[in-house]
Amino acid sequence: MRSRQMIRFLAPSLLIVAACSGDSGSSPTAPSIMPAATVVSSAKVVVDGRDVSGMNVPQGHHGAVTHFEARVEHDGSLEPGFEMWMRYEQPGAHGMMGSQGRARLFDDGTHGDPVAGDGIYCLDDDIGQIGCQRSDAPMGEYHYDFYGAGPHGDETNHCLVTVTVVGG
Repeated sequence: MRSRQMIRFLAPSLLIVAACSGDSGSSPTAPSIMPAATVVSSAKVVVDGRDVSGMNVPQGHHGAVTHFEARVEHDGSLEPGFEMWMRYEQPGAHGMMGSQGRARLFDDGTHGDPVAGDGIYCLDDDIGQIGCQRSDAPMGEYHYDFYGAGPHGDETNHCLVTVTVVGG
């Protein structure tokens, strides 16, 4: 009986791990509360054309663009009002508290998204506000939590990507 309960608990978790893992360095952080047909299947952070998800990067990527990208899988069409979001948390400089916030990703051919309507949501941080590429980026872990949200507050699963800035 106990093993059956454990399987019921683990099975949904295993599905989410499979839906948001792989070479991208992303990992799930929460179960889906949106219909199971809408899933964030992968997410990544790209600096200078290189996927840095789950990696250590040297401090001082002078002027590089950080590209954020998440792939959404769904059967049929997305609910009107669906949006893709990324929460971010950055370390602080010299022991100070870091900054955190939220940014929207787009699948409309703008904001660094090359193809509208393909299920890949993007955002380019070309001014260095939320990325890990600034020359003065504090060392430490940068956390990026990608998730979809419906118009009624429901969310997809979450994909967490961590990038660590180390001394150059």
